Amino acid sequence: MNADQRPNPMVLSTRRESESDAAADHANAIAEVEQAIRLLDGLDELATAAHVARFDAVHAALGDALSGIDRI
Repeated sequence: MNADQRPNPMVLSTRRESESDAAADHANAIAEVEQAIRLLDGLDELATAAHVARFDAVHAALGDALSGIDRI
């Protein structure tokens, strides 16, 4: 094994950081989805006319989370 084939500490460090960033992004995406779903809590207590605004908010939040899926 020559020097070019040996693991470089800098490369390994960068790889660990990017793996840790990916894990953090994944956790954030899951939290965003769960938060969006919680917007549906108490929906049955709202007037039917208010449901549309709530569904729109959930749809937008889920769309934002889905658009960030590439970073996971």
